[in-house]
Amino acid sequence: MAVYIILFVLLFALHCAFGNNKIAFCISAGVLLYALISLRSITLGVYDTSGIYLQNFNYVQSTSWNNIWTYKLPSQVAFLAITKFISLFSNNYQVYLAIIAIPIVVAVCNLIYKYSDEPLISFVSYISLYWLYSFFLLRQMLALSIIAYSVKYIYRRKPIQFAALVLAASAIHNTAIIFLIAYPFCRFVKFGYQNYFFILASFILTKFAPSIVTNYIGKYFPVQSSYISHGIYNSSGDFSAFGLVPPLAILVLAHIFKKNQSVKDDILFNLSTLSMVTYCFAFVVSDLYRLSIYFGLFNIILISKVFKKVKKTGSIDSVDFDNDEILLYIYVVLIIALIAYFLLRSVDNMNAMPYLFFWQN
Repeated sequence: MAVYIILFVLLFALHCAFGNNKIAFCISAGVLLYALISLRSITLGVYDTSGIYLQNFNYVQSTSWNNIWTYKLPSQVAFLAITKFISLFSNNYQVYLAIIAIPIVVAVCNLIYKYSDEPLISFVSYISLYWLYSFFLLRQMLALSIIAYSVKYIYRRKPIQFAALVLAASAIHNTAIIFLIAYPFCRFVKFGYQNYFFILASFILTKFAPSIVTNYIGKYFPVQSSYISHGIYNSSGDFSAFGLVPPLAILVLAHIFKKNQSVKDDILFNLSTLSMVTYCFAFVVSDLYRLSIYFGLFNIILISKVFKKVKKTGSIDSVDFDNDEILLYIYVVLIIALIAYFLLRSVDNMNAMPYLFFWQN
């Protein structure tokens, strides 16, 4: 617990130190997050890092490139090839983990630097909701790092470039293909109260008619269907709905307090909606919560739109909220709530408590 508390303290200190220097704050915050990812023990996270990915790493070191290209699971070929390439320079698994973590940290820092109106709350929300996935979802986080760059092509209305990036991400992790729906949904659906209906309808469907979802998976996703039938994916239906609370709170707050909503903001509202719609499918198959991460990452930008930039002093008291004091209170409460969510729920659910450095294995 102490390491995570120090993380937040240092994050606030960096924010105060750099004030209005956004790029310096983003870089320094990124270095801080990266250090804790790369120095972690492989036992942190659910099981993937110490099990699946360690096994893959050992496999690629002892096999040929030809075996990589003809691997029995085509969806893993690209990731195994990347792993093979890294292993040519180092056979140390900890070094490999440090290298494979670079793209997602860079992508998140770039996303916050370019699009966040209040970087501090963006980083806090990222840590609270998504950062720990980097401890164990290595392949998906690599795919997510590509997805993070694709939003600019939704903004610019460039579907070909958008699709190219999503397809590249899906070569790393095939679930990333679901992000293709983001373009038509964000371009042709204007955010409104119907978005809440989409979320509610998904909740009702997955809670009360799960067989419809499982039949669809069985028909169009045979690999995932086999995981369900063999018990690799949990389909007990006991997945917690509490994970919907943070993104729903962000969506509602942004909807209520965001002024002068732009087309770009509308896109963020729709991405947030899709994150909750896809999260609901975890009520049928628990591992499907991972689909929501592709859309949910952009919540860290949406929540920043509620608040103005921090002035050069870097003090919370100096935040300009258009003289609306209620936003100041919401800002403080939201920061506290996100930190509490991380310390009381995220670290336990993702087996990240206590934090251990790799030399403490």
